[in-house]
Amino acid sequence: MDHARGAYWNPYLADFLERKYPGHPLLTVNSHRYPIVTFPTQSDVESVLKRPVTLTRQGDSSLLPGSARYRALATRLGLESYDRPCFTMTHLHTEPEVTLECEFGSYFRALDTCDELAWELEVQHERLTGNSAGCLGAFDNLLSRRNKLHAVVDDPVRDGSRRSAAIAVSALIAFRDGDDLFFLARRRGTKSVAVQVGMVHVVPSFMFQPATNHYPEEFSIRHNLFREYLEELFNRPEPEEHEGDSRYFYGDSRLRYLRKLLEDRSATLKLTGVAVNLLNLRPEVCLLLTIDDPEWFSYHREHPESDQRFHFNDEWLRVVHMGDNAESAVARIQYCVDDEELLARAGIKAPDIVPPGAACLWLGKRVLDSTMRQSS
Repeated sequence: MDHARGAYWNPYLADFLERKYPGHPLLTVNSHRYPIVTFPTQSDVESVLKRPVTLTRQGDSSLLPGSARYRALATRLGLESYDRPCFTMTHLHTEPEVTLECEFGSYFRALDTCDELAWELEVQHERLTGNSAGCLGAFDNLLSRRNKLHAVVDDPVRDGSRRSAAIAVSALIAFRDGDDLFFLARRRGTKSVAVQVGMVHVVPSFMFQPATNHYPEEFSIRHNLFREYLEELFNRPEPEEHEGDSRYFYGDSRLRYLRKLLEDRSATLKLTGVAVNLLNLRPEVCLLLTIDDPEWFSYHREHPESDQRFHFNDEWLRVVHMGDNAESAVARIQYCVDDEELLARAGIKAPDIVPPGAACLWLGKRVLDSTMRQSS
């Protein structure tokens, strides 16, 4: 795993991806190029979904032959080992606005046709030894699965054809504690994506997928965010099998509190963009949940009833220093205007952030930076 994870630190990875995907500039922050492309936008979160969704299941005949090699490895390491339906991208449109055209796919198909592409690259990254045309071309020739996809799909960044390009969602939660502004982040644990154990992501982050059989009702970014907010911040369990109500969690008092803040405009939820991870060629919807009410944090940190309290650490550096022994891998990071200072205070190096987490973090922070400038 450590060998494959080293791909994120390979100094020539960005050069290779820029050559492979011309016309799609990498997300760059303070000279560090992340292996992801962003399409920034600010609008209502549901506007990113082009409706209606095609709810017929993808047929295997429409997909390039996948490989279960990565899935088998991930299962051995404790990753979720049962298949689930999920919403997938067929096309990413950027005009007149950023939208995703979607259909119905599956989690296993996504692993076999998309995450396998990332694994193919990651396990061979040490053979990427320079940024000359010869070195980049020689490495490209090693990626047979990726090249088979490129042979039949002209622009796989925007075109999800011939694979199950499962959509994920990441939300940057920004909240106040006194006069200070914080973000939530997590170190990915052993039951996370196999090569990303110990890397940093925002919270919550999740697959865009239904939890019940009511698929049309669950084709909603806001609905999915509410469910994952409860699961990742408060450890609310997933629904029982064959749950008959897609809104089974809406009566949860912790969600009612958040929704009241949103209704009162003491909190806002915004779409900040869509990103496409160039390693697995899967899209990520990026959100910013800003909670301006300072009582939110203290309420959930100090509430006398344990089920109302957060299940994360107050201080990020405690998580970093404790490593895999941390009681919770989720903690808060203090906002500051300077990007490098923000990472330095948190003890994070730029390559430590998973590509979708980087997209969500920096897109959200740019919105917050603009808000801060306007209010000062």
